[in-house]
Parts: sequence; structure tokens; C-alpha cells
Amino acid sequence: MPRKSLLLLWTLLLLSCSGAQLAFSAARPPQKVLLVTSLDGFRMARQLPWFLGFRRSYYRNYNHSLENVFRAFFKNRGFELQVAHYADQHDLAAYLHSPEYAAVYLVSHEAVLSTPAPGMTSGGLYDYAGYEVNPILSEIHPNVKVFALVGCISLPLITKLNNQFRTAGTNPNLKFWGFSKKVVAKAALKGVLKASLPHLTQATSKPVGCPLR
Repeated sequence: MPRKSLLLLWTLLLLSCSGAQLAFSAARPPQKVLLVTSLDGFRMARQLPWFLGFRRSYYRNYNHSLENVFRAFFKNRGFELQVAHYADQHDLAAYLHSPEYAAVYLVSHEAVLSTPAPGMTSGGLYDYAGYEVNPILSEIHPNVKVFALVGCISLPLITKLNNQFRTAGTNPNLKFWGFSKKVVAKAALKGVLKASLPHLTQATSKPVGCPLR
């Protein structure tokens, strides 16, 4: 075969392989996992009694301790990691509506306040400032496979959400995790990361590229 023909054939073969690679990349499910913390460590530190003053530094750095647990668990597992500390209602809504994430782990707590921020209605789970975020959870992007609420007695809300999404049938790949009792956030996060990993790494249906409106 003439040299020019061989060169042309080789070029076409390379282009074909590149096209297949692009098609595979475009159809690949999101591999980004997100840790969202809504704990005010500084307020937790201020609320400690005087005889526990030596623990104030621990609570001031609590969010970063959670981040360390998160990053250590996913190290060398092939996922892109993102962490959002001090997330409020609007931050959480943006994350849950985005097509970028395969998993969202939300660490929150019981309320100090009960009035929602402007534009939001009341619910039962709370951001770091004490504002309720329940209604935001009713819309989660279909690309999200894992949503975990790391917080005290979060299981009733998780059960409600699970029933809601099963009835709607809009998120067939989505699984929820929560807790039926009081928890220590760091230990609970470690447990839910381990429990959710098998589902996170399972193959799923074709991903969706558009954010929720």
C-alpha cells in the first residue's frame, strides 16, 4: 500500500478513536463528591461551659476535622472532591440542582432559630445559621446517586424524602442515608461514607447534563 494511503488510514483511525473517547467522556456519570457542612463551630465553642474551655479550639476547627475525614476516605478512589463550609439555604439549593455531583454529604444540626431566610419556607433541617432547609430537599438533580444527612435523628426526614422520590420516579439512581438517634458528626460521617461507597461506585443510567430550574 502506498505511503500516503497508509498515512491517511492511520489519521482516520486516530480520529475515530478520539471520537469514541469524546463520546465516552460525554456519557460518563459525574465523579464529583461534595461535603457540605452547616455547623457553626465558633458558636459551639462559645456555648461551652467555662470548665470545658480547653475544648473550644476543638470545636472552632470542627468543620476542618470533618473535611479531613472526608478527604482521607476518598483519597486515591478516583473521585473529584469539593468541600463547602458554612453553607446556607441558597448554597445547598444550588448544589442539589447542579448536574455536577454524584454524591452530596450534608452535615447539619438541630435548630437554634426557626425563621427561614427570605424566599425560603420553613421545614425541619437547619443550616449553620439555624435556618430551615427542608423544602430545598424536595428537588435533587437526577445525577445525584447518594444524599446523606449527617445529623441527629435525621432518619424521619430521610424516610419522607425516600418515599417522595420513589413515588415521583424522577431519581431512580438516588439512595438516601440518615440516622435514627443522636450522633457524633465525625463518627457518623465516617460510617455513612463507608456505607454509601458501594452504591456510589455502581454503574447507572445515562447522566443528565442540565441543571434543575
